Amino acid sequence: MVIWDRINFDVLCFWGGQNSFLENSIEDAENRVQKAKPFCKCQSHPLPNKGAEKLHPHLRKIRNQMELQKWMIRRGRHLELLNSLSSYTSMSSPAEKELITAHLLGIAKARKEARALIGSHSQAMSLFISILRNGSLLAKINVAATLGVLCKDEDLRVKVLLGGCIPPLLSLLKSNSTDARKAAAEALYEVSSGGLSDDHVGMKIFITEGVVPTLWEQLNPKNKRDKVVEGFVTGALRNLCGDKDGHWRATLDSGGVDIIVGLLFSDNAAAQSNAASLLARLILAFPDSIPKIIDSGAIKALLRLLDEQKDVSVRASSAEALEAISSKSTKAKNAIVDAQGMPVLIGAVVSPSKEGMQGEGGQELQQHATKSLANICGGMSALILYLGELSQSPRLAAQVTDTIGALAYSLMIFNQNVDEEPFDATKIESILVMLLKPRDDKLVHERLLEAMASLYGNAHLSVTINQSEAKRVLIGLITMATGDAQEYLILSLIHLCTEGVSVWEAIEKREGIQLLISSLGLSSEQHQEYAVEMLAILTKQVDDSKWAITAAGGIPPLVHLLELGSQKAREDAAHILWNLCCHSDDIRACVESAGAISALLWLLKNGGPKGQEASARALTKLIRTANSATINQLLALLLGDSPRSKADVIKVLGHVLSMASHADLVNKGTAANKGLRSLVQVLNSSNENAQEYAASVLADLFSTRHDICDSLATDEVVNPCMKLLASKTQGIATQSARALGALSRPTKTKTDK
Repeated sequence: MVIWDRINFDVLCFWGGQNSFLENSIEDAENRVQKAKPFCKCQSHPLPNKGAEKLHPHLRKIRNQMELQKWMIRRGRHLELLNSLSSYTSMSSPAEKELITAHLLGIAKARKEARALIGSHSQAMSLFISILRNGSLLAKINVAATLGVLCKDEDLRVKVLLGGCIPPLLSLLKSNSTDARKAAAEALYEVSSGGLSDDHVGMKIFITEGVVPTLWEQLNPKNKRDKVVEGFVTGALRNLCGDKDGHWRATLDSGGVDIIVGLLFSDNAAAQSNAASLLARLILAFPDSIPKIIDSGAIKALLRLLDEQKDVSVRASSAEALEAISSKSTKAKNAIVDAQGMPVLIGAVVSPSKEGMQGEGGQELQQHATKSLANICGGMSALILYLGELSQSPRLAAQVTDTIGALAYSLMIFNQNVDEEPFDATKIESILVMLLKPRDDKLVHERLLEAMASLYGNAHLSVTINQSEAKRVLIGLITMATGDAQEYLILSLIHLCTEGVSVWEAIEKREGIQLLISSLGLSSEQHQEYAVEMLAILTKQVDDSKWAITAAGGIPPLVHLLELGSQKAREDAAHILWNLCCHSDDIRACVESAGAISALLWLLKNGGPKGQEASARALTKLIRTANSATINQLLALLLGDSPRSKADVIKVLGHVLSMASHADLVNKGTAANKGLRSLVQVLNSSNENAQEYAASVLADLFSTRHDICDSLATDEVVNPCMKLLASKTQGIATQSARALGALSRPTKTKTDK
């Protein structure tokens, strides 16, 4: 028994303190607990100290209590600050009020729990609003900043908005103090960050208080503006002014077009981004404003930002504005073309990949720039043809890389609208194949491969192209290959696209098979996937490829992939082995001798749904005898936790049992009999999918093996089938009826297998 006297003394001192017991007292108590060295009565085994990997349970409990007490004391101090704030009007000096609000701002910034605690105080919002109205300037700044921090949490943002903060914040925004305007502008930006689409109450508050006109007034060129304030004010306007909101009439009346265009020429990235986005929404809400926007020089300003600005948010917003104006005005389209905007927009499409942009900003830039180009060209189909023709222009050799890159992106995102005529992609394919040459410029070469991969990988475009699946895989193989192998594959792709030959002929038959087999070994995982996928295509289409794979020594690496390849490689390898087994008994024997059965059983257990299905199909072709070891392995899968779905296991087990002898199936204790009775037990399970498959397999077994029916027509087998006749699932009832019908059929002869 451990003697805890010294520890208990410290703990009692710790818990027995007064309410004023502060954090330094806690640290002191914790240190004294650490210094205490409790021993067992044998005095030979000291308990672990704080640095040990494992703490004694009693010491751990005490330490957890200390951490809880620390937080409770901090919480109490935070509440004490708020309570002090509630009585400051009669008890505190201005300096004390400023100190309290500064402390609250600090803890709100530091901890999410503290923000929640402040927000939960019943009088917090009314106190903050009172200070914003009547406090000293520094106290107002502290409170405005605190409200901005609180609004970063959505629940607290709504509470701040409904607490009446808008009018005093608008008043503070008009202050002569730059710091006050900054704090107020940031708070207004944060409190409006939820937007107005689903917040009807918030919309009413912002409209009633005249927030938008006040914000536009702050951006009037006559007023002296700070960059930070300008950024937050334009950000708040961006939050509040959608493309269908009624705020824009007030904006137009306040000279909003001139203000927005003027902000495009500022040196403030945040203001430029917000202004461009606001311009897009203004255009969509009031197309009548477009002539004035064009005359103001906005298009050239937007193109300059898109081309020269490094900030991705500015570029994305500029592209958004160009998309909006090009969707509404033919004059704007012509203005963009006349201002040399097409190369700029093409450059914007490829800039995220060229510059390594990460996140949503780069994606938005690409999307808006591509849609702008499509608007100018007359739709995505027209844009693709335009880029294809442009890529052949000898005058634009320096821009061909960007052009093909933009084409690749356009092909990737192309989506055929239902009301449009199907787009014939063969013309684009011809252009890309013509440009694809071995030993070409490396960057141009990469962009061409990207474009062709997008073309063959797009479900809307590939339907019009012959052998698009094989071409897509060839592109992947070319991307992975190097040197002579890459040149060989490029020529194969060109032959496939231009000469109307099959993929078997394009890869030069057995020579191509040997190249693919060599890629199954030491290549990268993705290279293996492309190689095995091409082999799967070939074995599905061409019988000669099956003997070519066997002769090239392809079976052992395919079996190896079943266990060590990626999920996709495993699935394709199983399909190939199934195709090989279906073609010839001699090939099937080669597959079996390579150890495929055990590898396929492993895949049946550990593979995904497609892998399990492919494995089951291959096993039903590969297994020709009902040996006990195989049956026991299948029983382990049927009765174990893995795989979760038992359907494919049941199929394979049924196939194996169909080859068992009469004696093995009817005599209790044999592996085959155990397997059969396990299938019957599945009929009693709660898994309807497994029930249906088990009933179907039993029906097939009883239909083909009449010799076992008399021996198995017992209550143990018949009753579960009878019970399922009443199933609400039609498939289960149907298969159960089939099983009973086969089981009750009179036997003419008995064959002992």
